[in-house]
Amino acid sequence: MTGPKKRAWATCTASGQLIMKFGLLLVNTIAAATTIGCASTADTSRPAETGTIIAELPFVTNRFVESRARGKDRMSNRPGELRGGSCTVEIDKEESELLNYEIAPVSRTIESLREDAETGLTLYIHGYNEGFSKNCRYAAVLRERLLLRHSLLLFSWPADNKVVTYGADVRRMRATHESLAELLGLLAGRFGADNINIVAHSLGSRGAMDTILGSDSMRGLRFRKLVLVAPDVDPQRFEAILPVLQRHVSDITVFVAGNDRALSISEILHREPRLGNDTEWQNPVVDVVDVTTLNTGHFSRHMYHVRNPQIATLVRATLMEQP
Repeated sequence: MTGPKKRAWATCTASGQLIMKFGLLLVNTIAAATTIGCASTADTSRPAETGTIIAELPFVTNRFVESRARGKDRMSNRPGELRGGSCTVEIDKEESELLNYEIAPVSRTIESLREDAETGLTLYIHGYNEGFSKNCRYAAVLRERLLLRHSLLLFSWPADNKVVTYGADVRRMRATHESLAELLGLLAGRFGADNINIVAHSLGSRGAMDTILGSDSMRGLRFRKLVLVAPDVDPQRFEAILPVLQRHVSDITVFVAGNDRALSISEILHREPRLGNDTEWQNPVVDVVDVTTLNTGHFSRHMYHVRNPQIATLVRATLMEQP
């Protein structure tokens, strides 16, 4: 029986344990990713002003598109058919703005993707309380920090943009499983499941796992990596489904932070612990990355993979590590 696979940044920084694990990879990635403003990592649709990046981000969504007589059609918080497209986001240091988006067939969106030579293709699944605009903005920033260029795809499910709609977002996530399974099947058919990473945040982690385990179309597929960031998941349930999950994923990593305030509230709502803020949870087949000491700044301390360049660097290193 091997020992638990756990990395705590507080001890890693002092001992060099994490740098030994990833070698020069981590050092080089930190140098490149600490600052967003690296023009070579952006897909530019027009010249950017000094210090800004104009990023074109591909997405697939099952949000129902509400037609409007005047103005642009609206991405709603209701489930609909699967659609593809791209959104244009301006990133300026810590600020980002959705400038525009275009809807396209899913097949065309998937054809536009390219595998990263070192990490394959990465599907990002967001959490709750994220409307479409916030999805695009956060995912665009994350992609720049992960240095993934053409190889990150956002899956935008119909979460609302309100803190008080948690229960409704849970139901919408459940209603999304079929659409997410369809997308994963299409990506596996195009790139091969063993070349696909799934990075899921918060409630998106629950959706990713339930889709992988509960859909008949996932039978026989084994994905490259599953990275759960701040997972809003019951640790006991995760432990129970882990043996089955391993049949579908070659490598599983969980990012946790003991000071994640959003998950502390979720604990109260569920009356049970959350995996994403349980720094004591360990399992020999799961890589646990404790980022508590790095997780400072924003009040909720829940979006650290987007807001903190050092933590994004750890996500990048996780994706680059061979399963």
